[in-house]
Amino acid sequence: MISILWGLLGCAIIVGITYLMSENKKAINLKTVTIGFLLQVILGFIVFKWSIGISFIQFISNGVDAIMTAGREGLQFVFGELANPNGVVGSVFIINVLTIMVFLTALIAILYHFKIMQFFVRIVGGFISKFMKTGYVESTNAVTNMFLGMTQSAISVKPYISQISRSQIFAIMVGGLASVSGAVLFGLVALGVPVDYLLSAAIMSAPAGLMMAKLVIPETKELSESEWKEIDNFNASATGEKSTFMDAVIDGSRDGVSLTVNAAMVLISIIGLVALLDIMLGGIGSIFGMSNLSLNLIFSYIFSPLALIIGIPWNEALLAGSLLGEKMILNEFVAFTSFAEVMGQFSDKSVAVMTFALAGFANIGSIGIILGIMLGIAPKRKHEIQGMAFKSLIVATLANLLNGAIVGMFFF
Repeated sequence: MISILWGLLGCAIIVGITYLMSENKKAINLKTVTIGFLLQVILGFIVFKWSIGISFIQFISNGVDAIMTAGREGLQFVFGELANPNGVVGSVFIINVLTIMVFLTALIAILYHFKIMQFFVRIVGGFISKFMKTGYVESTNAVTNMFLGMTQSAISVKPYISQISRSQIFAIMVGGLASVSGAVLFGLVALGVPVDYLLSAAIMSAPAGLMMAKLVIPETKELSESEWKEIDNFNASATGEKSTFMDAVIDGSRDGVSLTVNAAMVLISIIGLVALLDIMLGGIGSIFGMSNLSLNLIFSYIFSPLALIIGIPWNEALLAGSLLGEKMILNEFVAFTSFAEVMGQFSDKSVAVMTFALAGFANIGSIGIILGIMLGIAPKRKHEIQGMAFKSLIVATLANLLNGAIVGMFFF
């Protein structure tokens, strides 16, 4: 009973913080928020307590992993040993993580060419749209976030991004940052993180990101019933003639190269600036006898109260706060690696709560990636997208924390 009350209090506080961040509180659709929260709880029960639900999500994730494996064959042919993450050189981020987008954009372009993605957007996105009163595109993106990474899921709705509302773009950014892809799950499982928790987190992130995004930037435009329709220019070749299968492959691959370069460029800048800031903080801290002062240390103290709120006991909260700060400043892999090393210091409940709270791409580095992708897709909306970047990071982090608080309620 205490866990349920603690969890409900944590949920109320996190939702309350998100509400205070809202740009237009009067425009918030209470039905969207309420249904989104209930979906989190229901989905959490299905995939956390029901073995059939866990098996289904694992089956889907295996399919996604098979697609990613096929794409890596192309990387290995072109880059050779550099594309082998376990080789002598080790994992090269731009090759093993970013360059796969070339294959994925080509695949998505083929699916659009045969009108498969349009059908998926209309049926799956339409169902969630009517259920939660959200847009078709952002709803479809939320579903794909369960199984794809934030770059791949953004690419999956690429033709629509330039014309959808600001609220929907924000929902796509938050959803991507709050998610953890099926492919990434396997790497985290290898670290010793419980697979059932990770699979549950992957599916719960969909309604979490959508709900929290709609709290902060509610939809103020009338959503079109034909939002799912085929984008005419997407299937047209450069000559204006009707596109062919090879046009889709070549144009999709070319788009993938552009997106990869954009993501890498912004990521280099942001990671470098964070490192420079840490050097400056260390220099300032050394004057006062705190040479270890860094963003990670600062965020560990900031996140400790939040760790307590979502159900972590006070004697474990500082360590939990450090992990949450590590995830935001660096990335989820680094945080989960540290978590695996200290997992024995947490109770069973805390392990579950922390797994859900850490399971997401919400970190400063990912802001670089999502900016690179979104700006590459919709350069004319540069100022809109850049203006929502930091806010999307905060909201996605709160969505992950909300998942953790909800999961804590199941330990009774």
